[in-house]
Parts: sequence; C-alpha cells; structure tokens
Amino acid sequence: MSKLKYVAPVLVVIGLLIIFDIYPFSYINPLPYLARYFGFAKEGSNISYPEPVVTVHFAYPPGWEEGDPLPEYHVRLIEKAQELSARYIRFDIWWSDIEPLNNTYNDDAISYYRAVLETIISYNMSPIVIIGTGYPEWLGAYFKLEEESNKTLSLDEISKLFRKLFTEIVSGGTEANATELRTGNQLVYNGLPVIQAKPRDSLYKKAEEYAYIIAENLGNLIYYYQLGNELNHPITPISRETVPLYIESLYNGVKKGDNNFETIINLYAGLFNWFLDADSWLNSLGDKVDIIAIDYYPGTWSPLNVLVDITKNPPTGSGEQYFDDWGPLDMLINIAFKHNKKAAIIETGYSTDPRSVDGEEYQGMFINKAFNKIIEIIEKRGFNLTFLGWYELADNPLASIEVEKHFGILHNDLSPKKAYPTLQQWFNKLSQEKP
Repeated sequence: MSKLKYVAPVLVVIGLLIIFDIYPFSYINPLPYLARYFGFAKEGSNISYPEPVVTVHFAYPPGWEEGDPLPEYHVRLIEKAQELSARYIRFDIWWSDIEPLNNTYNDDAISYYRAVLETIISYNMSPIVIIGTGYPEWLGAYFKLEEESNKTLSLDEISKLFRKLFTEIVSGGTEANATELRTGNQLVYNGLPVIQAKPRDSLYKKAEEYAYIIAENLGNLIYYYQLGNELNHPITPISRETVPLYIESLYNGVKKGDNNFETIINLYAGLFNWFLDADSWLNSLGDKVDIIAIDYYPGTWSPLNVLVDITKNPPTGSGEQYFDDWGPLDMLINIAFKHNKKAAIIETGYSTDPRSVDGEEYQGMFINKAFNKIIEIIEKRGFNLTFLGWYELADNPLASIEVEKHFGILHNDLSPKKAYPTLQQWFNKLSQEKP
C-alpha cells in the first residue's frame, strides 16, 4: 500500500507535463513503467522477439532480360540469407534502375526485381522493399538549384563536409569525388552532389509515378515498403523541411498500385535531435506511416560516439565502450507510444574495417553486447519491436567510403567472417515466439 499512495500525484505531474508538451515528457508513455513498478505487469511479459532482417544489395545487371535466370551471385546471396536464419531480406529497388531516363521505364529491370522477389519468397523469406533511393541523375533538374540557398556543393566543399561529419575513420583520408558519391542516398547532377536542396513541386509527382510503377507491377509480392532511406541524413539531396512531402508522394504512388501493404520510415539515429525530425514527420504524415524505425551503429557509424573514440585512439579505435549504448531505442519507443506506431531497428551493424584492431573479433562482441541490450530494453519497456535488422549480409566493395565496404557478416566472396556463427545464433533465437 505504501507505493499506491504515490500513484495519483505521479500521474498528475506526468499528465501535466505531457499535456503541455514539455520536452522530454512529450515523448514518454509512463504506463509500462508504472505497471511494472506497482506489480501489475511482469518484466518481459507479453513480449515477442523482433523478426530478424538482413539488408542485401541487389541491382539490375545491364543486359539482363526478362526470362533470363538471376545471376548466380544474387541467388547465392538469397541462399546465404536463409542459412543465416533471416526472416526478411531488405533491399532497394533503385529508381535509376526502374526509370533510367526521364519518363522511360525499364521493363527488364522491373522483371529482374520480380525475379528477386519471387526467389526470396521461394526460400521461405519475405521482402522489405526500399523505394525512393538510387536517384537517377536526370532528377537533379527537379530541384531548385538555381536559388542561392540551394546550390550544389563543390567537390572541395563536400570533401570538407565529409571530414567534418565523420573524421578520418569514415572518409579514409581521401578526397570525395562525384563518382564515389553516387550511392543510394546521394544525387549527382552535372558532376556535382545535390545536398539539402528544395524540390520543385514536379518532383513529388515524379516520385509518385515511380512508386506507382513498382506497386502496380510488383505489389502482389510486397507487403512492407520502406519509403526513402535516412532522409534526416545531412547529405541527403532533399531538404529536411520537405521530407514529409517526399514520403507522402511515395505513399500515394504505392496506394494507387497496391491495396494491401504497410509502410516504414527510418531515421539515422546517430545525430543530435533525430527524434525531433521523427516527431515532426509523424505529425505531418499520420496514418501514412505504420512503422517508425531507426538506423543506429554505436561504436562504428555514429558520430555521437565514434568521434570521441577516434579522438582518443586515432584512427583505429574499436568503439567497444559504446556497443551497448542504446539510448536511442528508448527514445524510439517513446515516439512510437506517442504516435501509436509500431517500431523497429531496421539497421545496425559493425564494420570490420581492416584499419581497426581485429575488426572481425569486435564484430562478434558488438553483436552480443548490442543485441543483449536491445532485448533488455524491450523487456523492461514491455514493447514489441517489429524488426531487428542487420546491415549487411555481404561486404560491398563498391561502397563510396572505406568503412562502409566492410559491414558484411560475410566477405564479398560470401565466405563467413568470425562473427557469422554469433549472428546466426541470435537470428535463430529471434525466430522464437517469446523471449
């Protein structure tokens, strides 16, 4: 009874803070904590493990035609994902593959992605498809680049930006150039990267049309669509304040072509105030988003902690002290409660960059520390996380910067790294119904 006398005043105080939207209480749902504190619920009760997801990079092979078999390497990637015990394969359907020229759609590319989807399903896994990435170069004409505030950056300016954001561990000490920057989240137009530019209204129509083509032709094989990727990232081409309009245009295209689906948006959680973007975007998008997700890489890919480690140990620090730093997951759960959304960690991982000290050994340490902490948090919070995604299945030698080439749990030749059995064990565990 001694505890119960505090219930009313505690609820009144928290309620007032939430009503008046006082940060950080505007993001907090106190009921799971109170239920456990007063013995109304047991820690971990009614919690299911998140579904294990692995990201794989596919891309339309030039010259591939409808009816051709999938390239052997692409089939092996799917086989390896199944062997890892993944339930879902997450991958991009690149805009530049689907619409290489303005208003010209590549039917063979659509057929290629259909073959990828059918093969994934034949291996008893399901796809999570990312749309709105891999911008074709012609799309640069759909931004207001002539305005003073929306100029493309020079190569020297973009190099300085990379060094400022990520230091030597990310940039590898090399100058960025337009070719290297042509990755999923960047747009190069007339030889220069487009960064944080304002779209013309006509861009949203183009995005809707592209999304419709995917949903109309492939929607019978897709349930989960991720709309864009890390659109809060500082080097995305789309200005932050216009992101909800871009996401909405992708949603509208999917809805026109598919009547049975759920949507995901993800934010890069390695930046200050990412949660403010999440809150703002969800306020704008409402029921157009079903799952709010984060990409978080404590110790490798998060400037919030990697920069500290690199300052102490240039340039080969392991980041080990940050592996169980999962405060962003608590904030994600708070945001999901506030907006009545499901939530996911759609990307996490650890780069075995050969410049670090035995990166493969630390990758296994990361998996155990991070995954244990994630499970601990969702049990304490009484929250069902929908997905837990590993980035990525195999090393990508075509990645634009050195650290990103080594996130695979497999080498590029698909041989396993030291940490492969550890991740496989965790994926098996995640496939269970209850923790």
